[in-house]
Amino acid sequence: MTARPEGETDLASALERAAEALRLTSARLHRVETAISEVMRTSGGASLSHFADLQELDRSAQEVAGLADFIDQLGRRTPGAVMVDVAEAVRPLLLRDLARFLARHPTPAAAPSHAEDDDVFFAQG
Repeated sequence: MTARPEGETDLASALERAAEALRLTSARLHRVETAISEVMRTSGGASLSHFADLQELDRSAQEVAGLADFIDQLGRRTPGAVMVDVAEAVRPLLLRDLARFLARHPTPAAAPSHAEDDDVFFAQG
């Protein structure tokens, strides 16, 4: 058995991780939707266009969840022998926390040094 090159993993696992990231994003969108809905309800000044925008946010969350399910199913149907270089695939991602999550590297506990490069909200739970 030969050792895998650094950053290389099976495609099924990479797709599973991407689906998990999309599910976390969908859950975050639903939380934002709930918060905005509560603000609109208590402010009393929401227009019909605001409610339409809120519906768009809800649809976006559902689409992200649907994409997660689709990618998860692709991963389940991908032979385990197909290998990909995840380290290279995450290189263009601007959010380092997302890149680490997808590459299965733990997010450091220290505060981020450049807020524009870190998505401090991208974490499980």
